[in-house]
Amino acid sequence: MSYKRNETICSQTNDQGTLIIDTERGKVYVFGELETSIWEAVDGKTFDQVLSSLQRQYSGTGIEADLRAFLEKLVAEGLLFENANDECSESVSNT
Repeated sequence: MSYKRNETICSQTNDQGTLIIDTERGKVYVFGELETSIWEAVDGKTFDQVLSSLQRQYSGTGIEADLRAFLEKLVAEGLLFENANDECSESVSNT
């Protein structure tokens, strides 16, 4: 299963972090360095792919539980969608 960003969300990243604007719900989110790294890495990727990328970037620190919790929050807030059809799509395209 991979994650996909909600295309209706506006985001702007600079050297201080990322500003996320959900105009449909009238919410604004401000992400720090780690959250920005996750946001930038997650679109179209699986949990394991994002985790691997972050472990390389942050020297293998124990971030698995924090990553899982943050992704669950993003899904619950409607900022990300879980795409469960990836495995099926891949197996069909490989035949």
